[in-house]
Amino acid sequence: MAQPCQIRIQQFLQESLADAQRRNPKYSLRSFARRLGMSPALLSLILSGKRQASKRVLDEVFSKLGMDAAEYQKLAEIYQNFETVKNPYEVMARAERELTSDQFRAVSEWHHFAILALAETKDFDPSPSSIAARLGITQRQVEHAIERLVRLKMLKLDAKENLRLTGERFHTADEVSDVAVRKSQHEDLDLAHQSLDHDPLDRRDITSLTMAVDVTKMKQAKTLIRKFRKDMELLLNTPRRKQEVYKLCVQLFPISKTIGEIKK
Repeated sequence: MAQPCQIRIQQFLQESLADAQRRNPKYSLRSFARRLGMSPALLSLILSGKRQASKRVLDEVFSKLGMDAAEYQKLAEIYQNFETVKNPYEVMARAERELTSDQFRAVSEWHHFAILALAETKDFDPSPSSIAARLGITQRQVEHAIERLVRLKMLKLDAKENLRLTGERFHTADEVSDVAVRKSQHEDLDLAHQSLDHDPLDRRDITSLTMAVDVTKMKQAKTLIRKFRKDMELLLNTPRRKQEVYKLCVQLFPISKTIGEIKK
């Protein structure tokens, strides 16, 4: 008899496949298997309950289909080799592709990643005019952005030229000082200013904290900030219930000069 863990993974896969086929009736089992990085034969056996899902299959389901992190933790603990993956953040990181500096420069303007995120939302309309209206940019900007994203394999076009996500996640290297990165961060601040002026309070949260700090602990502080960002993503990134695109900006910066700077 199948264990509840196996039944839940089977159900989640069945629901995800059905959801994809509702959006695209021609979406095949083979395409679904390719997205998960497994053979169609193995996936068919798991879906029918004739084969148990391995720990690797659970990891792929979590990282590529967006299983809730708490549910992943609960199911993963059942596997004897759970100690090899201590938390869901490690699985998320495995599914991410690091962009080179040149790649990031090509898509550093904020609306490129906004288009990728918008494609994950419910009832997404991939037409450039709809995307432009949702993001408040021009249709020409959308068309140029899509061309770049497809060229860099961050988006793909199916046989009917419809936009499709690749299933990959993307990030830039940490601690990079680059003109494109600084430009992107300036854009983030500008977007925050616009939200402050135009979005109602119940749709935003912009707060600050002024404090005296031990600057020798900055490395630890940055690690906590990165974990906080992942925690927020896991909380808000509910599969099949994403409606809007948000940007999370966590800012920690000095507002006082060092004594050495004052004496110069």
